[in-house]
Amino acid sequence: MDPPTEGTTNPEAVTDQATNVEDLGVQASLESPKPADSTTPSEHGESPKASQSESSEPLSPEAVLLKQQLAEMSPLYLPREFQMLPDTFDAGLFPRTYRRNTDREVRLLMYADNFQRQYAHLFRDRTRLFLAPKNECNVRKFVCTTIRPTKLPYPELYDWSGIASFVADFLDFCPLVPSTELPSRLLSPSTTLSLQRGTCFEYSTLLCSLLIGVGYDAYVVCGYATRECCYKDESRSQCPLLFEIPKPVKMYEEVQPKKYQVKPAKDFFSKYDLSVQVKKLMDEKNEALEKAEADRQELEKKEEPLPDPLYGLRVHCWVLVRPGRRNIDEAFFIEPLTGLEVDIDTKMYLGVESVWNNVNYWANMQDCSNGIQEMRYDLTDLDDWEYVLASGTLQELLMPEGENLTNIMTKPLKVGETLAGFEVGLDYGFKGKDEDVASKQGYHGGPDREHPKPKADLMDKLLLINLPISWTKPITLSQAQYDRRFANQRKEIVYNRARLIKYSPYSRANGLVTHLTVYSDREMQDPIEEREYFENRLDKLLMRTTNLKTSWVVEKFDHGRMDYQLKEHGFHANKATPDSTRYMEFYDKLRTDGLVKRERKGNVMKEWYNNRQDRLIYRETQFGRTVKKFGPPVIPKSGSQGNFDATKVTKQSYVKIDVITERFARNPNLPADEDVEERVFNIIGGKYLLSYHIADTNIFPCTREFLKPTDTGDRRQNIELYSDTHTAFHPTPNPPKKTNVEIYQMLLQLMDLEKVAKERCRASESEVVAILKKRTAEEANPGLEVGLWDTLRNEDMHNLRVALEKYAEQERNRQKEKDLDYLGPYFHMRNTDGENLSREEAFAIREACLQDLKDRLTKRAHIIQSRFEMETEALQKKQQWFQLNQINLTKDDEDAYLQYCNDAIFKITTLEAMLMKHKQTAPQKYMQLEKQLRSDPRLSTFLRTN
Repeated sequence: MDPPTEGTTNPEAVTDQATNVEDLGVQASLESPKPADSTTPSEHGESPKASQSESSEPLSPEAVLLKQQLAEMSPLYLPREFQMLPDTFDAGLFPRTYRRNTDREVRLLMYADNFQRQYAHLFRDRTRLFLAPKNECNVRKFVCTTIRPTKLPYPELYDWSGIASFVADFLDFCPLVPSTELPSRLLSPSTTLSLQRGTCFEYSTLLCSLLIGVGYDAYVVCGYATRECCYKDESRSQCPLLFEIPKPVKMYEEVQPKKYQVKPAKDFFSKYDLSVQVKKLMDEKNEALEKAEADRQELEKKEEPLPDPLYGLRVHCWVLVRPGRRNIDEAFFIEPLTGLEVDIDTKMYLGVESVWNNVNYWANMQDCSNGIQEMRYDLTDLDDWEYVLASGTLQELLMPEGENLTNIMTKPLKVGETLAGFEVGLDYGFKGKDEDVASKQGYHGGPDREHPKPKADLMDKLLLINLPISWTKPITLSQAQYDRRFANQRKEIVYNRARLIKYSPYSRANGLVTHLTVYSDREMQDPIEEREYFENRLDKLLMRTTNLKTSWVVEKFDHGRMDYQLKEHGFHANKATPDSTRYMEFYDKLRTDGLVKRERKGNVMKEWYNNRQDRLIYRETQFGRTVKKFGPPVIPKSGSQGNFDATKVTKQSYVKIDVITERFARNPNLPADEDVEERVFNIIGGKYLLSYHIADTNIFPCTREFLKPTDTGDRRQNIELYSDTHTAFHPTPNPPKKTNVEIYQMLLQLMDLEKVAKERCRASESEVVAILKKRTAEEANPGLEVGLWDTLRNEDMHNLRVALEKYAEQERNRQKEKDLDYLGPYFHMRNTDGENLSREEAFAIREACLQDLKDRLTKRAHIIQSRFEMETEALQKKQQWFQLNQINLTKDDEDAYLQYCNDAIFKITTLEAMLMKHKQTAPQKYMQLEKQLRSDPRLSTFLRTN
């Protein structure tokens, strides 16, 4: 009903103001008007000198606030520059339905005007209803017929979130001017799509058309909203990309006690001291929370917007989705300017005047003085909503079950008697006069039932059943429009401490589609983080996050990278060397080695594995000093394969490996004291350390330590085993002992495993270098991939298809010419190509061709004649047989004879007709061939001279 303000608006004054706004001639680009207190010195009777001295003095904060409020008191005030809708349209470019109204539409407008008059009389303090605005051709149309339910052939536009996001991105916002009045014009959805701009009413109409088209119970809502909502000011809202999804908290699981465990030591700590310490920690925590909450409230108070002098008077339009269809359980709003879901009890919307869809129009009868939090959206409740047409509420009463519109047209409708059973405050007579309206006393008083109502004719009865079809053009969206997404291929949105820029796909050479910059202050002078989102990259890059304070960069990749299956890469932008701090995550299921993550910090490289046959889950490599090598570089051959550059130096400086630590998962097929859990190659210390898994009956693991023999580099070196070479620990009192041969074999195996571990570490280093070189090349020349079915951008496939079609057409023409060359066999028999013919050869070919045609026609005539005579003779023999055996024939034999005679007569008649036609057409075919031979370019020179 009324918005939360004491100010009211007279419908007549609203109409006059709307007319004045039209006379202003708002241009396509409207600048903000000057504040109301901006006057010249002469208006106040002051001298120019005095005014200049006063203007040079800085204004106090209170004066600035007052000046801003005075400027915003004007309904024509705009906080920034906006693109506006065109003032006029060329009516010749629109169909007839845009320029004229049908008889049913005229009758519907009369009905709407009657409803508007009664509504204005009963509710004098309310704004006029938005029932019949003008369209592009300045023709009034009922607002419900402007909605055209449409389902577009794009998967994204089948869900409400995708539709709302697309409409918010595709259109550019044009504010209402004045902001406190309803627009005098409502564009059709097709025009809105072609212009790619519109007011909140065009936004909502297009959004509602698409939502209804895919099955949602959607309605356009006309009401009042806050200043930030009406001007699409999101500078105080949190950016949706910054919302972090809370990670699921793993519940604590009590550890089951083992059969054998060490008894805990006695606790001598005072419970009183413990309670005091806990109380102290809780007090400190609560104090910190209270301080943080106080700081947050103080910050919000400093950053809260200035009071709106037109609070509750700014007109806005949005969309309501009711439950019941498409698995919608609860009603909710959709803000069309942002495409986001809004709770039904939001404080952003301040009042509701009316709602409508493509079927009916409902006026709100509820009080909105305190907001819309307590509103009810049951449109069938006549105490809360007043419908304009009976098509929605009374359709079942006026149209009994089993009857359709065609059957109802043949019988009278008792509309008045049906409506008389409802306590409605509005008269639904179609041809009522103003005197009838004057008899109304109030909403709850109801109409005067004794006053006779005018009878409704057939057209009026049809209006109660359904609306005229939508007058708008079909909503169409080409693939190019859908892919362009934004009007200027980019859209910028300012959030609270964040600036978001969206780009159309393929509009940027590097595939950038979203760029988010996060700031630490509201003035956006101190950027702290950048986020870049990519699409259609050949390198499968999805996202790049950069911390502008620490230069830490995190890149995320999609599946499909053919080299190393990189998933995520974090590094310092100013430290791009292979041994700098970084981490890499991989798609382990797509790698043969099962590598999950590789991390480098200083001289330590850590690697995590998964799903390996050797059950390796972790490897840690500690590097030592750098060993410099001198000598000429070795250049690989040009045909060598690999991920390294052709100029790679094979003899170069390298970092020595000090320690390699490997950890393994439990192997259930081996005893715990023989299943290695951790293997340490202490290369710099010359030791091998083995730690086994802990058995269920033990609390300590088994361990072994080997002293590494000195490597002399001689293949003939003899490895000897001494008493101090091997030490072992076993938690059981009587451990199983291994023989010296087994220990010797373990030592040799560890020496071989050390070499393998070193090779894998060097391979990991080389892989890091190769990945960095690959990423550098990809960033220097980022390529975009085009889908196989993308007909707009896949030029290679388009050119290939055109070439194939051209080649196929040439083949068809060549085959056609070859099939029509009836002289080819004759040229072949005479070993000539038809280019150099003599006169005798030309006449011989002509005679041979004509003779062959004559023989073929004669042969065909003989075949038809022989078949005709054969069928005739067979029929005569059958008739003679019937005459001789007629007395002894049964009924079935007679029927079979008659059927045979009918078939034989049909064949004879057909053959006779074929023979007659052949005799008539044979001379014509002969003459036609002779004429064709004379006109053939290969024979015409000789035949014409004859």
